[in-house]
Amino acid sequence: KVYEKYSLQALDIVTVVSDTESTMNKFGILLEKQGIPHLYCVAHVLHLTAKRFLRTRAKAAPDPAGDAVPQAEPSDNAVRQAESITQHGGSEAVAAMRKLVNFFQASPQATALLKNAQKALPNTYNSAPVVMITDVEERWWSTHDSVERFLLLKPALQHMVTDGQLDKSRVLSEEHCTELKLLLKILRPLKDAQEKLEGEKYVTINWIILLLLAVSRALDTASTGVHSKTGPELRVAKLAAKMRDDFQTRWGTFGDDFFTGEVRRG
Repeated sequence: KVYEKYSLQALDIVTVVSDTESTMNKFGILLEKQGIPHLYCVAHVLHLTAKRFLRTRAKAAPDPAGDAVPQAEPSDNAVRQAESITQHGGSEAVAAMRKLVNFFQASPQATALLKNAQKALPNTYNSAPVVMITDVEERWWSTHDSVERFLLLKPALQHMVTDGQLDKSRVLSEEHCTELKLLLKILRPLKDAQEKLEGEKYVTINWIILLLLAVSRALDTASTGVHSKTGPELRVAKLAAKMRDDFQTRWGTFGDDFFTGEVRRG
């Protein structure tokens, strides 16, 4: 209607960029009928691939009893996050980490003890104490930051266990921690790309091809050799393969169809 009201011509509009929300999809289809190209926001589409880390396979185990710190009533967001781990296709290590993060987010007392544990380890932590970061589906690269922060706080968590301030059953296994370290190698290129595309002091379109190639290569590298891997390496390789397939569905491969600019809806 706006197009018709102001008698806009296709030549007046080079292209329109939007996210992938359903109403924007309908808007994009109408634009294309008028001969106006419609493109998705690159950073937003990369986030859709990264969101596979928010999906996990196994249900959360019941909370262990006997914690030195009483658990507060979990927030609605924490409940939704815990329920979401019944979805298929993601990392069990991320699910286990999220459950621990939710525990601290729901317990100010536990968070205070976590800060004190960092102060008790001056050789490990030489800056102001920090807290856990919750990964939120709508927040770009929040899973990367959540995993990175958890790994940073791992010594402090172990200190709390040693001092009897945190039940050992709450702490992630070494295998899960290894998996999280491997996952960071996949998530980092996605975060770097999204941060670069948010720049305001340079022309971001110049970076798109290079950034997409970096993400594609990272996913290819992480997903190779699935049949020769075991344990955390195997799980991460399988997840990377799913993300690679999702990425290629949206952007194409290294063949002639790589990054045509065509909107692949759905």
